Amino acid sequence: MEDGDRREAPEKFNLAAEKGHPEVHQKPKKFENRRKFKRKASDFGGNQRRKNFEQNGRNSANGTAKSPDDENRRPPNNLKYIILPNSSPPGRFEAHMEVFTGSSDELDKQQGMAHLVEHVAYMGSRKRERLFGTGTQTNAYTDYHHTVFYASCPVLTPPGLGKRKPMLPLALDALCDVLEAKCEPSRLEKERAAVLSEMTMVNTIEYRVECQVLATLHTENMLSRRFPIGKEELIRAWQVPDIKEFHSTHYRPDNAIVYLIGDVDIAQCEEQLLKIFGHIKPSNVQLKPINMKYINQHFPPITHIWSGQNVPESHKMEVMDTHDSKPYGEPRIFCHNLLQAFSFHLFAKKPIEPIKNFGDFRKAVMRRIALAALQIRLSVNHRTDPPFNMVEFNYIDSPREACAVCSLDFTADPLRWREAIVISVREIRRLGTYGLTHGELSRFSSMLLTDSQQLAAQGDRISNSDQLNFLMAAVSGGHLFMDPKQTYKAMHLAVQSLTLKEVKEIAYEMSEHMMSYLKEGCTQPSAILACVPSKESSSSASFEEITVEKINEAILEGTNEVITPPEDTVVPSSLFTKEKLDSKIKKYNPSFKSFVDKENERKNEPEKAQPVHFDPETGIIQRRLSNGIKVNIKKSHHESQCAQMRIVAPGGREIEGHFGKGSIPLGARTMQEGGAVSDLSREQIELFCHDYFVMVAVDTNEEFFWIDLSFPTSKPHLSNTNEGDDELSGIEAGFQIANKILTGYVWEEDAFKRAQQAYFQLYEASLNSLEELSSEKLMAKMSGDDSRFMSVPHDSIRSLNLESVKKAILSQLTTDSIEISLSGDFEVEEAEKLVLQYLGTVPPSTRDAEAIPKNEDIPMTSDNDDRHISVHLNDSDERAVAYVSGLCPNKWGFLRGGESLNEALKRLDPKASKETLELRNHPLFPSMALSLLKEVINRRLFSTVREQLRLTYDANFHFLGFERMQGSWYLITVTANPSKAEAALEACKDTLMKLSTTSPISYDNVENAKRVVLNRHENDERTNQYWCELMGGIQSEAVMVKDISCIRDFSKVLNGVTSKDLQLLLSLMKIDKDGVYTCIGTSGAPVSKL
Repeated sequence: MEDGDRREAPEKFNLAAEKGHPEVHQKPKKFENRRKFKRKASDFGGNQRRKNFEQNGRNSANGTAKSPDDENRRPPNNLKYIILPNSSPPGRFEAHMEVFTGSSDELDKQQGMAHLVEHVAYMGSRKRERLFGTGTQTNAYTDYHHTVFYASCPVLTPPGLGKRKPMLPLALDALCDVLEAKCEPSRLEKERAAVLSEMTMVNTIEYRVECQVLATLHTENMLSRRFPIGKEELIRAWQVPDIKEFHSTHYRPDNAIVYLIGDVDIAQCEEQLLKIFGHIKPSNVQLKPINMKYINQHFPPITHIWSGQNVPESHKMEVMDTHDSKPYGEPRIFCHNLLQAFSFHLFAKKPIEPIKNFGDFRKAVMRRIALAALQIRLSVNHRTDPPFNMVEFNYIDSPREACAVCSLDFTADPLRWREAIVISVREIRRLGTYGLTHGELSRFSSMLLTDSQQLAAQGDRISNSDQLNFLMAAVSGGHLFMDPKQTYKAMHLAVQSLTLKEVKEIAYEMSEHMMSYLKEGCTQPSAILACVPSKESSSSASFEEITVEKINEAILEGTNEVITPPEDTVVPSSLFTKEKLDSKIKKYNPSFKSFVDKENERKNEPEKAQPVHFDPETGIIQRRLSNGIKVNIKKSHHESQCAQMRIVAPGGREIEGHFGKGSIPLGARTMQEGGAVSDLSREQIELFCHDYFVMVAVDTNEEFFWIDLSFPTSKPHLSNTNEGDDELSGIEAGFQIANKILTGYVWEEDAFKRAQQAYFQLYEASLNSLEELSSEKLMAKMSGDDSRFMSVPHDSIRSLNLESVKKAILSQLTTDSIEISLSGDFEVEEAEKLVLQYLGTVPPSTRDAEAIPKNEDIPMTSDNDDRHISVHLNDSDERAVAYVSGLCPNKWGFLRGGESLNEALKRLDPKASKETLELRNHPLFPSMALSLLKEVINRRLFSTVREQLRLTYDANFHFLGFERMQGSWYLITVTANPSKAEAALEACKDTLMKLSTTSPISYDNVENAKRVVLNRHENDERTNQYWCELMGGIQSEAVMVKDISCIRDFSKVLNGVTSKDLQLLLSLMKIDKDGVYTCIGTSGAPVSKL
């Protein structure tokens, strides 16, 4: 459930759409997903490591959480609350109310009721509407075990709304209103339509797989029968009394908890909580069910069959019959024509073990160390021709499921599914049989210490949202809530006392369900699911029919294989000897040279050439190395002891025509799949990256190629070095990796083959996704089938070879075109020294003419007769998505044909004032105007297409935002029931047209949008990644108009934009019926051809 000033809710079955902030070198997700990978099985630089470390056990936060239990201050109606003062970011707070009711509390006739009541209660709140236009983000979400409503607010109402008043009472009023919700018939109908549309939107093949996973894992309890989205026929039938009955039963003060986190005063919070919530009468409902909710109010009311021996008697309860009448624990198989890869999911359910004392903490630490060791063995040691596309072994406390889940998940080529099962089972057994090596215990203990040290160093700079996540995880799991510094001290004590024998015992406990598969009396997995492509839909060669018997045979083969103890890999402590580094410095004599920065160049002030340009308002330093590399440096304390580097080269897919279709993305993927540098193997480099917490990601889009590196700035806790040794810091390790990538990267044939296979599957996936297929067809129509904007087809993939993709990538990585941005918690002097040593010693190089990108027009079809296309995807379920698109300026205001926005506005508004002309001439003006227009249109779409017309759950507008190509496209995406898709599309078109005719953009529209954009910018400024994105292009000639003023003058330019500016900008976009392109994609049974 969302509203206009919205923030994305936590994932519902991992399906929440991503809508992050506009990024400097990345396109919006709708056209990007088909080309972008989330690396798992073969992460260059160990990008998966931190995720695995964080998922199971950061039960800590800054400060002291204040609960009414401390002083018997709970209100008389038994409402619980927790208050945690936190100053990051200053001037804001989060108010969340968790109602301990979710889909698992529904009766058979109420399936979907918890979700619908969430919508009705919050979207129907008049008091929530008072938060609009204040810079507040509100949302709500429903899961198995709870429904959460929240408001992220400024401490005071923003300027321009009269006398500034505290926002806390307004936020608490909105949350309290949920407990006293009035269900009006009109609101019920609006939210019923929204939920039915959402049901269609989420029903992707990924969602269906996730439902199969959860149904298999919880076949013996209600979770397999109570997915939060509910049942359509029931949702259509409910009336107001049904909603009121559910609400009155579950929305009680004694069944809820309020979290207040941020820049708040505890006494004032308690006073307001008692004042606003105190009048609500307590409930007489007394529920003491014999299930997991009786043990912990945060759990859903279910029971489990547990895997393992150490189960408390209190957790052993009667369970339901399996939902599909098959034997418990028997492998299930899900087959579908939209699946392209084989996926395998094996689980063991265990009771959550609350961390209450140091002994509990030590055990959790040992479990995390064993998990990290196995993950590395699976993902790093099986890199040569691996059967996996992705593999992950994890152990996660899951209050939403009232259990801890030990899971093995992988995807694989359908032809190699058996091999993948055998290898994964074998490695789990190896862990359980032999435990860890001395090197592994040392390595992963050090990594935990370093991770904990970084969190402790963050102190009061941990964001409100992160604090809240830590707090809710601790409270719901029954864990002790610890300060980060306490956690770090405890971690120090824990890792110093660990022994291999103890860790081996924990490793066995985690692996016992795979040690003796199908042997009577032995611990068995809780659930096994294989998701299999149907033979007629898969592009792979024919593969054997997969049956339950064959799955059991494969697991048994892995169980019975002879295993040997693991061996340690020799990992270098540095990639450079002192002698080798000194030799490179002597050879290249790196230095900083004088140059004129782009802002002074724009002002025609060549006399301002100097070796360093420092902007005091932003703190950004611009440097230019003697080899031509451009460097931007920003010192930031927001992420303590952390830094990020982005290496950007202009080009991207725009120049791939000289090297072969798809050569750029396939080359980027090949680099990501590889990792060997100079004389060091992939395994050695990846373990080096793990030791120093260096993470690397390689990616590309239509205009740029880039490499992201993140690393700590402190020295890691390496156990294989003696105190006082001249060991590397994390930042120097990151610079060493950057140097090796640019100078000594080894292009491997097997990495290229894995990249090819990945792109084969990615292309197949795009053909079997309604959204991807529809947007692909629309892009083909608009661009005249320009391959640079399309997925890479099989014939193009096959036509490429290692040499061609290598040449395509290296043609861009020349020192005369590379721009490197660095942001983090470091000393500038140290950073500049490392820049000289490791970036200044990259051999100088220049681009060939064929690899120099041109600032050309975006392509456009010559066929303008029919601007609408229809797409149909054969599927078992009916869905629909619609798109509206057209031409618009690019991010920096250039229209197709080369005219700038400034020139166009002079033509349209010849009598503009001097001040207006000066603002419009600022290089940042187009970007700010586009950002504001996006917010205005999204708000208008929400209020019209969803609220008034009830045609959709979500209609989203965004600009593709090209930076170098002249012109760009906007895109509206609207999901709807198939019967309403055409009406929803027409409503979106009509909404755009009315903005330029009968319902123009108002002053309030613009001011509200400014608060949203500025708030997002200020929040994002607290991350190194955002600073690297902001700095990208301020020195590059490829992004012609962008300079340091585009960062420094953000607020000034944003606040200067007017409704008239946006109205004129809208007039330059193609939004009339002769200018828009439209597409409706549907899925369902095959459409008969006449």
